[in-house]
Amino acid sequence: MAPRLARHRRARRSAVPVAAEQAVSPTPAGVTPPSMPDRSLVPRPVEEPGEATRILFARLTGDDVAAVEAQLRDEHRGIWEYASEDQRQRLALGLGLAYGIETIAEHTGLRPVMPPNEVHSMAHGWITDTGGSYYLADMVFEGLAASGDPLAAGAHALDFSCSSGRVVRPLAAARDDVHWHGCDPNAEAIRWAAGAVPGIDFFLTPPAPPLHFDAGHFDLIFAISVWSHYNAVAALRWIEECHRLLRPGGKLLFTTHGLQACVFFTQVPDPAIEAKLGPDWITRTRDRLERDGHCFWNVFGEDGDWGVVDPEWGLAFFTPEWLLEHVTPAWSLRSYRVGRAYANQDVYLLERR
Repeated sequence: MAPRLARHRRARRSAVPVAAEQAVSPTPAGVTPPSMPDRSLVPRPVEEPGEATRILFARLTGDDVAAVEAQLRDEHRGIWEYASEDQRQRLALGLGLAYGIETIAEHTGLRPVMPPNEVHSMAHGWITDTGGSYYLADMVFEGLAASGDPLAAGAHALDFSCSSGRVVRPLAAARDDVHWHGCDPNAEAIRWAAGAVPGIDFFLTPPAPPLHFDAGHFDLIFAISVWSHYNAVAALRWIEECHRLLRPGGKLLFTTHGLQACVFFTQVPDPAIEAKLGPDWITRTRDRLERDGHCFWNVFGEDGDWGVVDPEWGLAFFTPEWLLEHVTPAWSLRSYRVGRAYANQDVYLLERR
């Protein structure tokens, strides 16, 4: 998941005198403070299809799936043959749309259109995400199911910082009885989504809160790889705005980088980040997480992220302790899954009190 990047504006820390800090956690002369425990990445099994995929796949006929198999291209045949029967559900949806099998779009309500290369999208190059990310849509429904509070008919749900709609598209197709919304600061992505994917309210996000909705308008807000980019000030400001936008009992589901992401990037290096921050950037990130709980890096140039320049938008990491210290008691934590998003980003589900 390629990170979005921006300038760093350092959050103000609480005014704690140096002497007081030393008094709380003294380090005797000549003694090296212990480092954080080593973490090893435990490979997570491929997540089986969830609610969104099951709903959409159930609308297909045997002829639809047979048509996909009959048209399998050489570069996709190995993926199909290696996949389990359950995993082929996602593949049938994505590949069927990509191959132009019209009945799959007709039966599911999915649209086969994909953003052009000049429009921001996290799905560029992912043919299996034609029509949207079924993996991430399943993850959203999974979080709600774990809370015991699934979306009711007529609910309002917002894909916050949705880009061109990769996640909200399959959700809206699966549950057309829900009012779906998507917002993003990237005007071109929103313009494309609004024109290409009807039935979803896409709108441009302002640089800072508030959004144009009354308090308590939404039942669910979800954000994929968004709080993994805010500095500390913006992160808390937008969480506060989400609190205003949600009804009491409403849910905020989001993914972000934490310690697991540090492990992930040691095993799946990102040359673009290393070029900006240096080869020891993961160690320095870990050290800042140990010290502050939140780490923000300036990794965007003056052109910003796909033309969106925001000094509070960069590469961010934080710990659960940092989050809970700042958001409770206004929020309660309903679930937390380490590395649930591609064995990289952690998934939080907060409930508005």
